[in-house]
Amino acid sequence: MIPSNDFLNLRVSDLEHSGVKGMKWGVRNAIDASKRVLGFGPKHADKAEVDAIQKKKLPKEMSNAELKKVTERLNLEQSYKQAIANSQPEGRKRYIRAVNKYAQQSTDAFVKTAAETGTRLVMEALIREVTKRKGS
Repeated sequence: MIPSNDFLNLRVSDLEHSGVKGMKWGVRNAIDASKRVLGFGPKHADKAEVDAIQKKKLPKEMSNAELKKVTERLNLEQSYKQAIANSQPEGRKRYIRAVNKYAQQSTDAFVKTAAETGTRLVMEALIREVTKRKGS
């Protein structure tokens, strides 16, 4: 350790490294190396296990326990999504509908203006070309 009065005389060779050599910032070691769950903790181990089972096997090839685990996990995820969708306050739903309606109207107006402008420019170019040909 460097005394505080020597701080101004710090040299590069005086620096100390107190971390794990080669460790990346913000990356944690696996909690359970066999499941390769990096930085999420035990609560996500079930999802990782289910994903691994699904990737390796078809439903016909799964044991009853594996199929039950996968089915339960998928049902839980679906129930969670429905609960979240139903728990949105009515005000938020109205806000989302209004924003979507405004976005649709803005997009429609932009496309209409772009089409009209493009058509006008093409017509003007054609008129100039026809006028130029008649003049020559």
